[in-house]
Amino acid sequence: MRSLRAIPTRRAAIVCGLLAACTGVAAAGDCGCRPFADAGQAARIGWAADWIVQVPFDSSNFRVAHVTTSDDLVVVQTTDGGVHAIVAADGPARGTVAWSRRVGAPDGPLHPASIGPSAVTVATDRTIHAFRRDDGATLLADRVSRLVEAGPVEADGAMHVPLRGGTILRISGDPGSDPERPLELSGGGTVSTPALSLGKGAVGWITDAGTLVAVQPFAETWQRDEIALPSPAVGHPIVRGDDLFVATTSGDLLCFIIRRTAPVGLRPRWRLPLPAPPDGPLVLDGTTLFVSLGVDGAAAIDVATGTLRWHASSPALRFGPDSRIVAAGAGRLWCIDSIGRLLLLDASDGSKIGCLPLCGFSFPVTSTEPGRLVLASPEGLVMAVSAADGP
Repeated sequence: MRSLRAIPTRRAAIVCGLLAACTGVAAAGDCGCRPFADAGQAARIGWAADWIVQVPFDSSNFRVAHVTTSDDLVVVQTTDGGVHAIVAADGPARGTVAWSRRVGAPDGPLHPASIGPSAVTVATDRTIHAFRRDDGATLLADRVSRLVEAGPVEADGAMHVPLRGGTILRISGDPGSDPERPLELSGGGTVSTPALSLGKGAVGWITDAGTLVAVQPFAETWQRDEIALPSPAVGHPIVRGDDLFVATTSGDLLCFIIRRTAPVGLRPRWRLPLPAPPDGPLVLDGTTLFVSLGVDGAAAIDVATGTLRWHASSPALRFGPDSRIVAAGAGRLWCIDSIGRLLLLDASDGSKIGCLPLCGFSFPVTSTEPGRLVLASPEGLVMAVSAADGP
């Protein structure tokens, strides 16, 4: 049990001091930053803090390496090899560490975890580990023959892992109950980004050269599609239902339909030239897709029609290497701005509403769930904030 109430006294004092440091009204000419704990501010912005937890690891010698989010779980990886699962779903256990496991060697290579339907999967340079979502029981711990290029993803009960040499290793997520032998699929080129779960047993990936590959089960066999994108992909694509959204380095945003009935495969839905090349992850909220454009600001796209709703490029939205869009929901858009603050925008037009100080929560996390913002510090303090009226 690692809720805020369970943090040891000394650490709790540090946390409280950290939050208290955010309570002062900013000086004239600043953005008027106030904390999420401020009731008036929460009412104005429509978002409020849900929970805060300290991940159990030696934060004096190690740091947070990766944070992965899903609708009901937040997985924090630390440089000592720790993998920590925090319950994010509603219920009495929300905001507590459900389980912790250790993989690899301290300060060793560690790819970002993936959260699948049944397992949390983590890869080091040559090993694959799968842990059961609810209790962290080990489902798989296997050494592979070649270096792992990117994190694995679960699809159709199997883990799909990009390996050096341009192959995708398909390995059963639970060899004890499923004796399927490992299978190597041709990647169609070098794949150094995580594979994609396309839903209903389908899996996909994008090569470094910009080839989109999808493999789908169909009629007792597999259907493979390969589509040449205009240029290499930027950030991690988004899959929602039967839609796949991909941004490219040439400044294109593309939507593909994942056809699940004959003829199965990927079909182009629309293509939109963006106002500038994208630089950062995509964030989806309902019918709107938000894109970071680096020094050219941000854009909002109607996902149904592929049309540009707005493009904002004020000085506050000129994102640098460590700034980006991180969450959206309830008519609001959250960004980390170029000077390291949380910037709040009106999602309808991109206009600035205000900002909040990060107060030590400086580890960037992009939320995959509408209506939720996850903040983390390098020392392992994690906070979830959500829209008051839900996603």
